[in-house]
Amino acid sequence: MNMKKQYKRIFSLLLVLAMIVGVLPTMAAAQESTPVPSESEAIYTYTEADNEILDNDVFSKIERVESDSARRAGGIGAMTEEDYIALIPQVIEAIVASDTYVPGTLQQNGYFLVWETTTGMPCCYDPRMEEELHNTTNEPTPEEIAEAEARAQALLDDFEETRGGSPMSMNIGLIQPYFDSTSNYADSSFVDYSPSYKAMWQNLYNKTGGNGIRYTMTNATIDNIAHTMEECGLVIFDSHGTTDYSGGNNDYTSRANCSYLCLTTNAGVTSADTAAKTGAYGTYYNVIKGSNYAYVSGYAIANHMTKDAPHSLLYMGICLGMATDGMYKGLRERGVETVWGYSQSVTFRGEKTYMESILGYVKDGDEFKDAVKKTKDATCWWDPVYSSYTEAGARNAKAAFPICVSTEDTYPGHGNVDAIQNVYSTWTLLGGSSIYTINATSNNTSYGTVSVNGTIITATPKTGYYTAGYTVTSGTATVTQDGNIFYVTPSSNCTVRINFAAKTPCTVTLKANGSTYSTISGYIGDALTLPETATSFTNYKFVGWAANTISETSSKPNFYAPGASYTPSASTTLHAVYSRLASSSGGTATSDYVRLTATPTTWEGNYIITYGNNSYGTYVMKGLPAGERYEDQASSGAASLSNTGMTLANDTISGASDTYVFEIESSYDNKYSIKNKSLNTYLGLDGFYLASIGEFDSSIGLWGLSLSNGTIAAKNSAGSTFPYLSFSYTYNSFTLSSSASSSVYFWKQGGNDTVTYYTTNPSASSHTHSPAAAVQENVVPATCTTAGSYDEVVYCSTCGAELSR
Repeated sequence: MNMKKQYKRIFSLLLVLAMIVGVLPTMAAAQESTPVPSESEAIYTYTEADNEILDNDVFSKIERVESDSARRAGGIGAMTEEDYIALIPQVIEAIVASDTYVPGTLQQNGYFLVWETTTGMPCCYDPRMEEELHNTTNEPTPEEIAEAEARAQALLDDFEETRGGSPMSMNIGLIQPYFDSTSNYADSSFVDYSPSYKAMWQNLYNKTGGNGIRYTMTNATIDNIAHTMEECGLVIFDSHGTTDYSGGNNDYTSRANCSYLCLTTNAGVTSADTAAKTGAYGTYYNVIKGSNYAYVSGYAIANHMTKDAPHSLLYMGICLGMATDGMYKGLRERGVETVWGYSQSVTFRGEKTYMESILGYVKDGDEFKDAVKKTKDATCWWDPVYSSYTEAGARNAKAAFPICVSTEDTYPGHGNVDAIQNVYSTWTLLGGSSIYTINATSNNTSYGTVSVNGTIITATPKTGYYTAGYTVTSGTATVTQDGNIFYVTPSSNCTVRINFAAKTPCTVTLKANGSTYSTISGYIGDALTLPETATSFTNYKFVGWAANTISETSSKPNFYAPGASYTPSASTTLHAVYSRLASSSGGTATSDYVRLTATPTTWEGNYIITYGNNSYGTYVMKGLPAGERYEDQASSGAASLSNTGMTLANDTISGASDTYVFEIESSYDNKYSIKNKSLNTYLGLDGFYLASIGEFDSSIGLWGLSLSNGTIAAKNSAGSTFPYLSFSYTYNSFTLSSSASSSVYFWKQGGNDTVTYYTTNPSASSHTHSPAAAVQENVVPATCTTAGSYDEVVYCSTCGAELSR
C-alpha cells in the first residue's frame, strides 16, 4: 500500500528501534517451522555485517545530507518528496565519495537512484520512500492506536459470527512488515488499516480450518515470505509497494522496469537475487537495499521457494504491484493461480474498502470474479477514494486501478494498466487448494517437447517449429497460453496436448543499387538481423534498408537501420538506402565545418562539437567507446583543438578526422540521435552523466536541438534533472547541466544550407546531370614541367557527382 499526498503513511524515527528489534512470527492453530532454501556454494547469502558496512558508509553520509536539510525545513518529519528530490545532487556526491561505491554503476531513472557496492548488494535512494518513511505529520497517539485495534477486534467478532461451510484445512498467510501490535509499528500510518487485515486473516483461517501463518516487521524476511507462499492457499501482502522509477507528479510507472514489495529487512537475500538484469529502461535488480528498507520482487521471492504454491490466491494490498510484471510473473510461474494488485499508488482507505469487501465475499464462498464485481459495483471500479471522478479524471489523477492476473485473466501490459478490467478468475477459497493431476503430451516429439511444473506446462519447440496451441484430451481444465507457457486450472485430473507446427520458410533478398547484395534465409514471424554494410558508392553513405526503391529525395524516407531486427511476414526484397550531403545551392557540400549561427535548413548532417570557438582554449568532443562516461574519461573525451590536427579560421574548421565527427539523424517527434562517425556510438545518458552508448536507445539517446541568440541547446529527452549538453572545467570534459551553455558550439559540414539526399539507386540520379564550371585540382607549381600539371574536374551542379576528369 501507499498513499497519495492527502493520505500519507507516517513514519516515526523513535519507532525505528522497535523495527530493528523485531518480533517472532505468529502461528495460529499450529506450530511453524521455516525451511531455508538450499544454496549452492557459488551463491552468497548476505550477512548483517554486510548491511552494517553499508549503513556506516554510504547511508550514514546520505543521512547527514538529509539531516542538514531537515534543520532548514523545520525537522525531517516535515520534509516533502520535493525536498528529497532537491537533495539529489548532494546525495550523488555522497554516493560517489563512499568507500563501498563501485565506480560507473550509478544510474538515474527519473529521481530514483540505484548503484552497486563492493559488498555485492545494490542500493537505492528513493525520494518517494524517504518522504513516506520519515514524515511524522499527524502521527497517532497511543489512545488512537488502541482504538484502532479495538475496532479491528470488533470487526473480527462480526466476521466470526457469520462463519460457516465445510473447512478445507487451507492455510492462510499474512505478511505485515510495517505492523505487529499496538506497541510495534515500523510505520505508524498503518495504524488505522493493518489491524483490519489481521482480523480478516484470522477469520479466513478459521473459515477454512487451516493454519494462520503471519510474519511481521523484520521477521517478514524473503525466506519466510517464500515459505508462506509454499504453504498457503491465500496470502495477503499488507505493506508499502513501489517501482524503480520516480518521475515526479506522482508518476512512478512510465519508465518502471520492476515492481517491488517493501520490507524492513533484507535478511536471507543472496547474490542470485541481486544479479543485474536488463529491462526496457536500463539495468535493474530483483532486490535493492535502501536506508531503512528493502525492495524485493516477485522473482526474488520465487527464487527462495523450494516447492510450488498450492494453486493459491495472492492478494497484494500494496501500491504499484501491477505497474509492471515484476511482482506477479515469477510467482505465477511457481503455481500461484490468481494475483490481485494495483496499477498506481492506492490510498489506505480505498484499499481497505476493497479488501474487506472482496475477501469478505471470498470468505462466503464466492468465486473471485464475483467477489470483485460485487465490490466494484457497490463501491467504484477504481480506488474508491476517487469514486466522484470520471474514469478519465481518475486516470489523470493517477488513481489506482485494480488488476487481476490468472489463468483466465491476462496482464494488459506495461503502460496499459490504468483501465477498467472485467475479472474472470474462478478461484474459490474452499476449492482453491484442490490439486488435480495434470499430464502434458506433445502432438509430435520430433516437433517439440513439453514439461509440467505444478499447474504450468512449458513447451520447447525444436528448430523450424513453433507452439501452435493446445488440446485438452482428457478430463476438464481451463488453459491459458502465453507464448510457450501454458497456465492450467484443472477441475479434474486432465491431460493437455501441446500442438507444435512447422514454421513457414522465407527468404529476404537484399539489393544494393538494383543488384543482389546477399540473401537471408529464415522463417515467417521470426526476427532476422539485417546486415550492417552494403556495396559502397563514391560520395554516398549506406544508411539502411527499405522495403521499396526510393528515387532521390531530400525528405528522409522510412527504412531499417543497419543491424536492425526485421521480422518478415513473407519472402520479400529489401533495398539498400544511401545518403549524400550536398549544398542547397548545388554541388557537393564542402568538407569544412562551419559554425552554426542560425538555425540550419535541416539538423541532419555531420558535425564537430566544441566548447569555445577560437584557436586557443577550445575543446573538441571526441567519440568514446560504448559504456564510457565523459566525466570518467576526461583525458580522452575532450581534446584541445590544437592537439587534433584541425585548424580553425573564419568560423570554419578544416582537417577534421572521423574521431571528432558526429552524425545527427532525425528520429521522431522532432528529436535526433547523435552518433560518432568513427566508433558508431551514440551520445546518451548514464543516470545523471553524459555517456557513450553502443546501440541506439530512444529512452536515453534522443536529443532536442535548437538555436537562439547564438546559443545551441542540445537537450536530452529522457527527463533528467541535468538534460543540457555542457562543459565542465573541473573535469575538462563535456558534461550535462540544468541549462544550455552559451559556449558549446556546433560546426556543420558545409554550413547551415547543407542538404541530405536519399536514394536506393546512387548510380542513376533522378535528375539530368548539368556540368558545373571546370574546377582545377592538384595544381602543380609553375616550376614543374611535367605534363598534365593539373587535373580539370567537372562536377554535376545539382548532385555533385564527378562527370569527367
